[in-house]
Amino acid sequence: MAPLTIGDPTATTLAAAFADLAGDWGLVAAAVVFLAAVGIGLRFDPRGDSWLAVWIPLSLLAATYARSYDQVLLIPPLVIAAGVLAKRSRRTALLFGAAGAALFSFGSLALQLVADARGREDTGVALTLGVFALVVGVLWRTRHEVGT
Repeated sequence: MAPLTIGDPTATTLAAAFADLAGDWGLVAAAVVFLAAVGIGLRFDPRGDSWLAVWIPLSLLAATYARSYDQVLLIPPLVIAAGVLAKRSRRTALLFGAAGAALFSFGSLALQLVADARGREDTGVALTLGVFALVVGVLWRTRHEVGT
């Protein structure tokens, strides 16, 4: 029986990365991770700015085709999250901005080195997962707030 595939097996997607790691069971794991992320995203009130910052990287996790250059789409949620944090504390927003910039910069470079060594960039989805986790982590307290 041929292995299951969803989209391009070398793309920077959950399905490609997990399938590369665990074969057909990786696709199941990717679906579970994505559904868990959706469950987390649904905890955020859609009337608040935090919701947008969470759902941008979450939507990228659903992509069936992505490349490393699509990681530029992770910058807006970092900026939005910093803006939400700045309403309460400029210092916290600056620290978050520095952490987000470091994750984005060093994460992109490290994952590109891995991609070059492996000849495929499917593990690049780790950066999307990292940004999603970072944004959710810092904005979790604001998930029920409207207009923030």
